[in-house]
Amino acid sequence: MEHNYCVIVSRVSLYRALILYDSLTEHDRCFRMFLICLQDDVFALLNTMMLKNVTLINIRSIEDEDIKFAACKYNRNEKEYAWTSKAPIILYLFKHFWDFDNILYIDSDIKFLSSPDPIYNEFLGYSILLSKEIFLIDNPDIWYSQYGLYNGGFMGFKRDSKAIEALLYFRKLCINWCYNRAENGLYGDQRYLSDWTTRFADVGVIQNIGINVTAWYSHCSLIDDSCNKITINGTPIVFYHYSGLVSFNKNEFDLCNYIKLPEDLINKIYLPYLRNIQQKINYVNHFNPNFYSNLSQGINTNYIVNYFYFPDSI
Repeated sequence: MEHNYCVIVSRVSLYRALILYDSLTEHDRCFRMFLICLQDDVFALLNTMMLKNVTLINIRSIEDEDIKFAACKYNRNEKEYAWTSKAPIILYLFKHFWDFDNILYIDSDIKFLSSPDPIYNEFLGYSILLSKEIFLIDNPDIWYSQYGLYNGGFMGFKRDSKAIEALLYFRKLCINWCYNRAENGLYGDQRYLSDWTTRFADVGVIQNIGINVTAWYSHCSLIDDSCNKITINGTPIVFYHYSGLVSFNKNEFDLCNYIKLPEDLINKIYLPYLRNIQQKINYVNHFNPNFYSNLSQGINTNYIVNYFYFPDSI
């Protein structure tokens, strides 16, 4: 069975999306990747790369069919607009592409470390698949109340009436309000997911701790990279989600601007990813030497949690 993935790509996230693509090429036997490009130059650049198993879609095509969604572009920043776009994108794909019956939305800052088969084993029998946040930190209830129960960077949908109902509901709420702040019991798109297991039928929640691994619990877990696989507390990591990783330039990063990371996690999970980022910067430079130089940003030391300098030579 072909596995289908949907990923939103912007100028800032292009390099990470290419890392994600490479990791799928390595670990997924049969996949199709829909890359939704937020800017025309990103679409044009990816088009020149001619990536196998990739279908490119310009966000303009979705905006042309969903005027209410398109209007949100003028009162939201890029991150907020991307969050708002998830349901319109999936609905568009279901409408225009009839050769698949399920799709996973995944954020671009994800890297597969092993086969995705455990995801699809858990997806069997469900119309919708969610991933619960695991907060192994002090006062986790505060985090749940602010950010919600489920991670909006990973969601699965089948092509059926139950998933379509949820997507239409999700689209309406996100168009009405979807901002990068906690307000009136809301936060971005994530808080809208909190009651889905009771609001909609056939909603599954991932049980495998190796799927959608985040810093919120890997920071105090046992990470083992022996025997040619990486595990978390003995479970193979299917994919790691690099939430909160900020690239200031080619060599300077905040590995996670939410929570302090231990050295072992940095060495086994983050350093290989930084090397991947540098490799993708060099790769993109072959197509457009000026693309990355326009993305470098200043460093505000007041908000850095895990500063890391990564030289080119490592």
